[in-house]
Amino acid sequence: MKFHALLFGVRLIPFHRSSGTHRIATFLRSHDWDIEVCDFTSAWPLESLKEYARSRITSDTKFIGFSVFINYWSEDLNLFIKWLKENYPDVKTVIGGQSVLITAANPLYVDFWVDSYGELAMLELVQYIIGTKQNIQFDMNQRLSGKKVIKALHTYPSWNLGNYQNKLEKRDFLEPQEWLTTELARGCKFKCDFCNFPILGVKNDVSRDADNFKEELIYHYNEFGIKHYYLADETINDRTEKLIKFADVVQDLDFDPFFSGFMRADLLITRKQDWEHLIRMRLGGHYYGIESMNNPSAKVVKKGMNTERLQTGILDWKRYVENKMPYRGTMSFIIGLPYESQDTWYKTKQWLYDNWRDQAVVVFPLDLSDAHDPEKWTNVSDFSKNLMKYGIQEMTAQEITKAHNRYHSARLDESGDRFFWFHKKTYFWKHDTMNYVQAQSLANDFWMNDWIDYKIESWELGNAWIYDNNLTEIEDIYKIRSLNGMKLSATDFIFRYINKKFNWKSS
Repeated sequence: MKFHALLFGVRLIPFHRSSGTHRIATFLRSHDWDIEVCDFTSAWPLESLKEYARSRITSDTKFIGFSVFINYWSEDLNLFIKWLKENYPDVKTVIGGQSVLITAANPLYVDFWVDSYGELAMLELVQYIIGTKQNIQFDMNQRLSGKKVIKALHTYPSWNLGNYQNKLEKRDFLEPQEWLTTELARGCKFKCDFCNFPILGVKNDVSRDADNFKEELIYHYNEFGIKHYYLADETINDRTEKLIKFADVVQDLDFDPFFSGFMRADLLITRKQDWEHLIRMRLGGHYYGIESMNNPSAKVVKKGMNTERLQTGILDWKRYVENKMPYRGTMSFIIGLPYESQDTWYKTKQWLYDNWRDQAVVVFPLDLSDAHDPEKWTNVSDFSKNLMKYGIQEMTAQEITKAHNRYHSARLDESGDRFFWFHKKTYFWKHDTMNYVQAQSLANDFWMNDWIDYKIESWELGNAWIYDNNLTEIEDIYKIRSLNGMKLSATDFIFRYINKKFNWKSS
């Protein structure tokens, strides 16, 4: 007998599909579960969500899951899970994702929480829900607070599976212009001090099998016409042999895909032997965590390549890739690392303006949110564990008020920038050369005044078709100027999807 479940993908930007939802769905289907995914949940009207749930829930429905990306949650979703528990008390509710415990989901209506990569944890949990498994490892600290939480990262580790396929179905109603997200590997070989990603310091190549990667690409192209992908890997170019393996797959396809994801700029510069394989793989969307072009600041976070060498090397690559494939390089910066000052940031901005306007830039203030309530985070950065080591202290209320008055700063979420909406509890830090309010003000200034000087950044390449329905080929997409996904509307697309979901009938 097949059991049934519904999974809802929850993201702030409403026209993005949730890769985590589809990954869990794909995995559980391989264990004889019937899983239907509801995408774009944050764009659905509350009454439509209720109507959809009524049309799908049967006596075989054992749980309803929510995959949360970057902790986004809304009051409508709280009303929805409350309604679910009132009307279907025997159907369990599960919420999962990285650092899922910091979401604003009302715990009164959540039966189980799965923190971090959840394939194996979910397999154990669904067996527990249907009664074929009697015991499961819940986190004892959270049990004392009344929550049934599986800390999956270490209890049921799912970061060396060999297969990370997302296999979407006809009832997902994919359109060919969409970009999907997939993975080549989980974990990063590096351990940067500011990073709170869950799996750091991985010594071996744990990338997936080439055949199931090829199968995924061919399936989505043949079924839906999909050929553009984001890669969720923490560092795609960590190993040359990995690039060769997946470049060989791409060369064997009868269509040209395109990939975008996280890259180490220092490795790109020092490993010129990788350049031909990046071209062969069609890995043209690069997101570089530069963090700072002030050498002392970069060294603090273990990104100590000499700034002049970094700048020269990245421009050499840009000239090399020109005319070989579409390329979008996005440099990402953290404003406020130790030793960074307003003057050093302005020097960086000038270099970017002079040399990088045909590419993309994103900036963040130094975020130490995980210093608050570290038990709720999947992983806590070394910065947040050892603030005094880096000369970082917490600002007093008086200092915060004084800084706000001096820098005339507004909250970044009020400025409309898409990155900072989820920080409900900010750690107001200070060190000898900057404080959080000043860093926030400098980041705000960039997003309000400077970002328009640059082209569309690599993580927004897949939003271009919403801006202009004719922008469906990467050769056209990468030429356009910056977008702000928060300000784009995909009403017609979402309406089509919702309408198709309501009209779908199982065969």
